[in-house]
Amino acid sequence: MRERFKFLGLALSLVLCLAASALGQETTGNIRGTVKGEWVEGDARIIEPESSEHVFSLLKKKYGMMYRMIRSAERFSRSKAKPVSLAIKIGS
Repeated sequence: MRERFKFLGLALSLVLCLAASALGQETTGNIRGTVKGEWVEGDARIIEPESSEHVFSLLKKKYGMMYRMIRSAERFSRSKAKPVSLAIKIGS
């Protein structure tokens, strides 16, 4: 019984933390590209494929199993497009 309450308390605190982070997000545009907020100056560039390996290793480290599942699902895609990495600098 006591273990069940521990589990419920942990689950409840996880839900509350996730709900709090969702409230901190703001929508500044929509799927069609219409900007709802202020423009932000910045630069973007495509990273060379050799340097992209570092980006993918960071994503693998951060997202773990979820990242591996998405990357393995790409093998079943009919598209032969390769992933592209972008470097974005805000406030240049």
